[in-house]
Amino acid sequence: MKVTNYCTGGRMLNSSVALVGSEAVSFVRGIRADAFFFSGRSICDGQILDSSKEERDVKIAMLEHSVRRYFLCDSSKFGLSFPYVIAEERLVDEIISEKT
Repeated sequence: MKVTNYCTGGRMLNSSVALVGSEAVSFVRGIRADAFFFSGRSICDGQILDSSKEERDVKIAMLEHSVRRYFLCDSSKFGLSFPYVIAEERLVDEIISEKT
């Protein structure tokens, strides 16, 4: 299987090594993905949440340009509250977790 990997550019957050900012969001808006696997800080009350607005903005741009969307989370992320909404749970195709 051939995998193509891109680097979005932007500013790197030391806390998460994520690339963020207007450059990263602009880059992501210019592509279309067959599948987008992403994480966040939590899933609570039907919403996928994050603690970083900048990381959330890049994830939203990628969600808008993806055919299939998969949220990756472990059981420690269920029920926690964080300030930034990435997406409504109903907008992802599947939640992948060890929690049943």
